[in-house]
Amino acid sequence: GAPHRQVATSAVWQRPLGESASPMSDQGQPFAQMAIKAVAVPRVYWACTPPLGMHSACSAKALATLTNGNAICPSATTRVLPSRVFERPSPWLPDIPYHGQPPTEVGPSHTDPRQRRPPGRPNVLTRINGDSITAHMKNAALLNYDTDLDSVQLEPLDERSRYLRRLIFRAIENGGRGHIGPALSLVEIIRVLYDDFLRHDPARPDWRERDRFILSKGHGCLALYAVLADRGFFPLEELDRFCHYDSFLGGHPETVVPGVEACTGALGHGLSIGLGMALAARMTGRDSKVYVLMGDGEINEGSVWEAAACADKHRLSNLTAIIDYNKIQSAGSVFDIQSMEPLADKWTSFGFRVSECNGHNVDELRQVFREAAAAPGDRPRAIICHTVKGKGIPVAENNPGWHHKSDLSEKDLLAIRGALGS
Repeated sequence: GAPHRQVATSAVWQRPLGESASPMSDQGQPFAQMAIKAVAVPRVYWACTPPLGMHSACSAKALATLTNGNAICPSATTRVLPSRVFERPSPWLPDIPYHGQPPTEVGPSHTDPRQRRPPGRPNVLTRINGDSITAHMKNAALLNYDTDLDSVQLEPLDERSRYLRRLIFRAIENGGRGHIGPALSLVEIIRVLYDDFLRHDPARPDWRERDRFILSKGHGCLALYAVLADRGFFPLEELDRFCHYDSFLGGHPETVVPGVEACTGALGHGLSIGLGMALAARMTGRDSKVYVLMGDGEINEGSVWEAAACADKHRLSNLTAIIDYNKIQSAGSVFDIQSMEPLADKWTSFGFRVSECNGHNVDELRQVFREAAAAPGDRPRAIICHTVKGKGIPVAENNPGWHHKSDLSEKDLLAIRGALGS
């Protein structure tokens, strides 16, 4: 009869023999936060999370059966999805005795990639000075992805990608400022969507049957402006007035810009907007698809996960969430600021069909978008694109100092022109 809840990370616990059922320990900590012995559980299993102060009659059985693929808790009523369970030291017992077979690792799973290092040590992602990013990660868990991060770091850019980056810097030189690093990690993603997948008409940006693209990570708008200008939504010359008083191209996108579907920049709202558009398309009988591109720092916002849960509830297979996973937000590494790992498991637990890819490899992007669109079933899609912040400009790559620039020196400009062939 105990209440249960669905969780992305859970543990099965047992109060030690002789301990009272008080909801608080003698140290004043909530009982549910006390000693937990845990394992990585890559498969779906069942467990109950009793309220504070209540003894779990099924804890021993659940602990003893975790290794049986799908452990069953007799009184559980909800499913616990693929997750990570952390081990915490007990302040009042050296260990919790196992009843039956001790739990063990039951297979490969995503592991927590947070880097445990002495305080004050520089972020390793900003100190890359060789051909391999792997040696600088210092934690094998960081490499537990379906995509090789070395290939992302070293991915060559073709002429079209360099051209679009030249358009970005054309805007920055004339506007005097801009979010450089965030825009450069997005170029190939937006390019592939507009070149190969989005149904759109630059002459009729409000065409009812169009697909919708929302750049929820609004500060990366320079990449979107470059692609929209290249596709003919507005003249290329408008880029020269970026951030000028009389221009509609501001530091964050607004719907006054032809082709922009939503005003974004206050992070965390794009997926909710896209959710509404996807529902509206279904209700009005349109086959329009909706793509929402978010940043990896942005998905720290709780509103993103509220929208994700709602998308699963409504089974919106016409909605695709895209994560620009460059692993550096404005102030540093996402693993230092707020790790969201295991990221693929989180989106899976929210009911999404998840894919990963190299976000700078045009052919790989085309393949993953094609497969996501053609996949059977009614689940929303999530595509995790591994990218490099500042991609294409060596001095800017993996460098939080290039998140936003308003003071480009002549030396910086020469480096940019040399890298992009302009």
